[in-house]
Amino acid sequence: LRTIPLQLAGDGDPGPRRHVLLMATTRTGSSFVGEFFNQQGSIFYLFEPLWHIERTVTFEPGGANAVGSALVYRDVLKQLFLCDLYILESFILPAPEGHVTPFMFRRGSSRSLCEEPVCTPSTKKVFEKYHCKNRRCGPLNVTLAAEACRRKQHVALKTVRIRQLEFLQPLVEDPRLGGRRRRGWLRGRYMLVRYEDVARAPLQKAEEMYRFAGLPLTPQVEEWIGKNTQAARDGSGVYSTRKNSSEQFEKW
Repeated sequence: LRTIPLQLAGDGDPGPRRHVLLMATTRTGSSFVGEFFNQQGSIFYLFEPLWHIERTVTFEPGGANAVGSALVYRDVLKQLFLCDLYILESFILPAPEGHVTPFMFRRGSSRSLCEEPVCTPSTKKVFEKYHCKNRRCGPLNVTLAAEACRRKQHVALKTVRIRQLEFLQPLVEDPRLGGRRRRGWLRGRYMLVRYEDVARAPLQKAEEMYRFAGLPLTPQVEEWIGKNTQAARDGSGVYSTRKNSSEQFEKW
């Protein structure tokens, strides 16, 4: 059995606000793990916000271009953790008008983008490519989304588009610190989670992740995990989050 890791990094700050970055490769159950944080009411969660950058900015693989892409990704993540969602407007196509867009990738995978007041009245004349799952909303108002982010106590982002961890160092550490301290920048801020461990014991792994990140695991999250890991039949679709995890861990 080949082990495919999921990676989770927390900001490690002593204060109440937590920044959580979920990193994985594709088809590793990361959409499911992302829901552990999406279902927590005090967390502002974004699903694959770097998708827009990957589709807009062209980098050739290897060398300086690979470094360039990593730096762009890092800078966008930094702004998103600060609730500067306007940073995405430069990469969304077609470009938003008046900070409003119907083209925010997988909007329905973020509860925070589908809750009031971010969920504005729907407009029949506007085609929304990525709509909310359980309610009808108008096109995404980026200003309202940014305000919602600032109201939440924590921020969590999920991505499959980061390959070089070293470029993330400025996100978690003050560059003015001494060299010896910088060499240990990941210590206490990085948790490696195996794909098959999450599938076999999802609630246990969720508890470990939350404990690592210094966050409370709420009954709402526990209930969601219970409902979405006991499905009688395998869920469909690449981004499905509903399966019988103990039976499907080799297929997730």
